[in-house]
Amino acid sequence: MNGWLKAMNSTQRARALDAAILVALFGLALALRLPLAGTDPFGDEAVHYHVARDFGQPPAHVDNPPPDRSLLWGRPAFFLLLAPAAQASFVAFRLEHILLASLLPSLVAVLARAWGAQRPFAAAAGLAVAVHPLYVLYGVHVFPDALLTLWSLLALWARRHGRMALAAILLVVACWTKEVGLVLAGALLAADMARGIRAGTVGLWPLRATAEASLGLFAALAGAAPLAASQLLGARFPGWSTGGPAWALVDLIPLSVWLLLPLVTATLRARTRSLSVLALVYPAFYLLYRFVLGRRVEEWYALLPGALALAALAVLLGSWIEEARGSRRLSRIVGTMAVAAALLLVAVSPTIGHPFERVTRPFTTSPGPDLVALERDLPRQHDLQDAAAYLRAHHAPQTLLVDVGWFFVVYPFSDDVDELRYRFSDGTADQADGWARELEQDGLTIVLWNYESGKVNTVLRRVYSDCVVYRNAGYSIVDGSGCGDHRDELAAELGKVEP
Repeated sequence: MNGWLKAMNSTQRARALDAAILVALFGLALALRLPLAGTDPFGDEAVHYHVARDFGQPPAHVDNPPPDRSLLWGRPAFFLLLAPAAQASFVAFRLEHILLASLLPSLVAVLARAWGAQRPFAAAAGLAVAVHPLYVLYGVHVFPDALLTLWSLLALWARRHGRMALAAILLVVACWTKEVGLVLAGALLAADMARGIRAGTVGLWPLRATAEASLGLFAALAGAAPLAASQLLGARFPGWSTGGPAWALVDLIPLSVWLLLPLVTATLRARTRSLSVLALVYPAFYLLYRFVLGRRVEEWYALLPGALALAALAVLLGSWIEEARGSRRLSRIVGTMAVAAALLLVAVSPTIGHPFERVTRPFTTSPGPDLVALERDLPRQHDLQDAAAYLRAHHAPQTLLVDVGWFFVVYPFSDDVDELRYRFSDGTADQADGWARELEQDGLTIVLWNYESGKVNTVLRRVYSDCVVYRNAGYSIVDGSGCGDHRDELAAELGKVEP
């Protein structure tokens, strides 16, 4: 090995070291995510699996199924990429996603290096993505944001190396993965247009444009096609949830509010300006999204903005260190390195957990689990799959889901069931007769989510406790054909429930 290294010139050794760092980052990311592959589906992930597996075809045996086909048309690259693995199983579907998402730490390091970041800072940015709980969690849960980030980073890398046609294609794929990629495509188009107008090579009337601006326009228009198609099919506009924490999103989108100031500072430097401006585009967009449109900003939205922020931060810190060394003043060198270490620590504060995270993310009211807690607790979450496995083993012709999340209707509960319906119990305390008729049918199996704060749900589980044939921490299964007449008892108990 030593002889082989000595035979290499300095450029070859540098490339070998870069390659080793990228492989190590990928291996670390994979090692942290693979143990979580078999855990319960999370929210919309169940619908994503169904759409990828059945190409948006709604199951005929499910009463009022979620709107799947419009999702397929709205995000075709996301679903078609994962469709082959989805034909095998849910775990295979997740494994493909984990393999792709585990490339993100290496891509962040590559992007930072492309903008001139020093190797240690680029590696540190990649390491932050590898171990940050947000990236670990949504590197496992199959949401489009990790793949959106993947294609977006590749597009920026291609642009940085002058491969504009490849960059345009990758931007289209990013937009076809999730429509919010249009924000990046629009920002890049605006930058190309502005640069061309200043140089006199782009004009709005008569219209003339450089090849770069033309490719950018193609990426923006082609990228918007799936969104337009889904709207024509009657889909709801993306971003269904409203409200939610307001100022806490400045802790979420750039990963910490304390990273905003250095990113703004970086826009004043020619070397770091372009990447830092792109890193700030998404925080600005999501502030408008929350305060103007009133939409909820979910935590998984932070994957792309966070990756851009970390890459820009790596470039900025490297330039600071170079300037400090150039000054040859020990105090400035030490001070700059201390600031660099503090900012990197801020970026990975959720990995460490409390109480440090409370300082670095002051607006976050409900911090998520640290890395140790995530790796320890998440693999234990099998309640949903265990309840579905019981149903499959004891085939019931009719199944009623009560208070089960609507996303779990199509998976896992719709598999191996002849007829599936679902209801929610909140606000139904005056419907004792209706509940009794539903729950006491012959041949009906009822799955109740153990909704502890649901008053009607709690009454249903208590009154029909003698009919429960399976129970775990999350779900109770009732055999309707084994229940006697509980109508009077149920009416009496529901009568005590305050509206």
